[in-house]
Amino acid sequence: MADTQPMRSGPPHAHEVRDIRFWPIVWFSAALLLGVGVVVIGLDALLDYFQRTRIHPEREFSALQAKQLPPQPRLEVASGAELRQLRAREERLLSSYGWVDKDAGIARIPIERAMALLAQQGLPFREPPMNTNRESSIASDRPAATGREDPR
Repeated sequence: MADTQPMRSGPPHAHEVRDIRFWPIVWFSAALLLGVGVVVIGLDALLDYFQRTRIHPEREFSALQAKQLPPQPRLEVASGAELRQLRAREERLLSSYGWVDKDAGIARIPIERAMALLAQQGLPFREPPMNTNRESSIASDRPAATGREDPR
């Protein structure tokens, strides 16, 4: 009787028989440590240079010791009082007559009067153009897609 089992043509083991190479890992680690050391030494030298060339004023003042006010915007000391003053000023503007631009003839009226006039007269609007031809009305209502004027 013939042998019915297939013949194996591969290696007798199904795992790696060789170890990893040790020296490339050692050389890479040494180069990495050397590079990190060079960077640390370089940064230390740069910091030392910056400290040596720093301009030392005769005496450093804090913002609390200075006699001048700090730049805007400053912290508010009494924010409630300032807010009340702002609201009162705005309320005076909204409830009084006055000139916005006297040379151009632009005046300010109280807000209550403006709302009453608007309710009485309504909002201004323009009448749409009256075209008898429906096709030309549709074409003239929307701009051309190319950005050019319609030749009609």
